[in-house]
Amino acid sequence: MKLELKRLILRTPRLSDSKDIVEALNNLEVSSHLYEIKYPFTKTNAIRFIEKNRTKRKNYFVIELKEEKKVIG
Repeated sequence: MKLELKRLILRTPRLSDSKDIVEALNNLEVSSHLYEIKYPFTKTNAIRFIEKNRTKRKNYFVIELKEEKKVIG
């Protein structure tokens, strides 16, 4: 699934997003508010998170800055 807006794209996560996902979630203040995210959040955790989304059909999405092609959430 993919939804494009003027500046953002809402879409399912890809393995290539793992670096950006780690950057966003490897933060104690962020992870403390998320049930399934534990701190520290590593690249291995990101890959598992992405694969779980694909195999279990979870409805997780990422927000990507369109021009920068960077996942921000």
